[in-house]
Amino acid sequence: MNCWSGIGNIGADPVLRQTASGRSVLNFNIAVDRLIRVDTAEGMITQKTPDWIPVVCFGDAADHQARYLQRGTKVAITGALRPRSYADKEGKTHFTFEIHADLIDWLANVRSARVEEAAAVV
Repeated sequence: MNCWSGIGNIGADPVLRQTASGRSVLNFNIAVDRLIRVDTAEGMITQKTPDWIPVVCFGDAADHQARYLQRGTKVAITGALRPRSYADKEGKTHFTFEIHADLIDWLANVRSARVEEAAAVV
């Protein structure tokens, strides 16, 4: 079974683009806290450190989410972990993983598209 769930904050405004066939694709990263134990002069302490998780969303869901999500939004993501490869400018192949989101729940800090649309009309 390939199922991933996590809660985090969006690190930068999501990027909406179109594939060659016209399908919408939304990309963004979320910061998910990980607790680590650090040995200090005072003894062992627990600290939070962020893990940056790449998320991708497709189709109508991508168009919808792009209208509301922004940097700092806290979201709960459910989806599948998928491998992907790409070639950089020098032609070197890189391998990475990303979450293909099936469900994105807004937990806080969601902007209102209606307010933005109204401001654009004025």
